[in-house]
Amino acid sequence: MIGQVAGASATRRWLAALVLMTAAGCGGSKEKPAPATPPPAGAQSQSQQQIAEGAKQVAAGTKQVAQGVQQLARALATPVEFETLQTFLPDVEGWKKVRATGEKISLPVPYALAHGRYSKDAATIDLEIKDSALSQVLLGAETMFMTSGFEERLSNGYRKAVTVRGCPGFEEWNSAAKTADLTVIIANRFVVHGKGHEMAGIEPVRAVVQAVNFQMLAKLK
Repeated sequence: MIGQVAGASATRRWLAALVLMTAAGCGGSKEKPAPATPPPAGAQSQSQQQIAEGAKQVAAGTKQVAQGVQQLARALATPVEFETLQTFLPDVEGWKKVRATGEKISLPVPYALAHGRYSKDAATIDLEIKDSALSQVLLGAETMFMTSGFEERLSNGYRKAVTVRGCPGFEEWNSAAKTADLTVIIANRFVVHGKGHEMAGIEPVRAVVQAVNFQMLAKLK
């Protein structure tokens, strides 16, 4: 009897020790990581307000740019109708006028344009007459290389500033591509541009461009 009681006590002590060992092995004595603390409600609200305010500023800036473009367009001269410009596409002896088109744009930068194509055998010349409505945005690119005295010689041609009937111009000849270009600015407003393909020289393009009535074109309002 005494032996059975002693055996039972020993068994209970052994089970208790086993429970303690198991708990220690599962990390029972380790501290659990603290849960992440969410940001204060006030800080989150402030961040959202800053994002919303930034979006409003971007929208306001975009609106101001659009208004500025519209004001610029209204400040410029009103371009003439492209049908009027088409009447300045000349008839050139020896060349057949095969096509005449036109367009007029009001925004973002107003302009009107007439386009004619001339053909002779395999050669073609495209002639454009543009009313820039005094826009420096349009004229800036055209006048960049029209500085008096500018000239660039290449192995296959040249580019240089020229004067055509007292008006500033720029011409380019490419013997390898057989292309010729001539651009002339009339009355600081109208742009006459001729471009020839399958050219033996620039002279035919000069003839077509100079056939435009510069004097009457300058009087258009």
